[in-house]
Amino acid sequence: MAQNMLSRSAGSLLRRLGSAASNAVLTRTLAQEAAAATKTAEVSKKMKFTFASPSQIFYDNDTEVKQVDVPCINDVMGICPNHVPLLGVLKPGLVNVIHETGESKKFLISSGSVTVNFDNTVQLLVEEAYKLEDFDRAQAQKLLEEGNSNLSKAKDDYEKTIAQIQIDTADVVLKSI
Repeated sequence: MAQNMLSRSAGSLLRRLGSAASNAVLTRTLAQEAAAATKTAEVSKKMKFTFASPSQIFYDNDTEVKQVDVPCINDVMGICPNHVPLLGVLKPGLVNVIHETGESKKFLISSGSVTVNFDNTVQLLVEEAYKLEDFDRAQAQKLLEEGNSNLSKAKDDYEKTIAQIQIDTADVVLKSI
């Protein structure tokens, strides 16, 4: 009887090992196929770019660009073709889009997200965006002065927050123009 239990346990163990072995072979085969596909795939030197807000599309996925600089939480990040895939949060600031010709277009954004995909596509989705060329330095300076005045007169946290947003917005515009 003990011999019978031992043979059943051995059979069960062999079946499990056989299953694990076939899984290992399958995993190794899939990994080899992926490596071969990577070697044979042509590395793209073009980056397809999408940039939109709820009210406007600035670039659609058919646009190829050389580089995009975006304001992230900690710093400005430059994205070039074959960039590592990532998801990022954008802070208010300047987006610089550099075309294949070397031409540069600049936009001011409020906030949003950036997605860099493995297939060399980049999506920039923002709450608000405006062309930098549409801003006036004198107006931005006036907005900064109003914001500082509003901050000194603020009676509660809400008024302080609104005044600080006004100051930060004017500051970004003035630094970017």
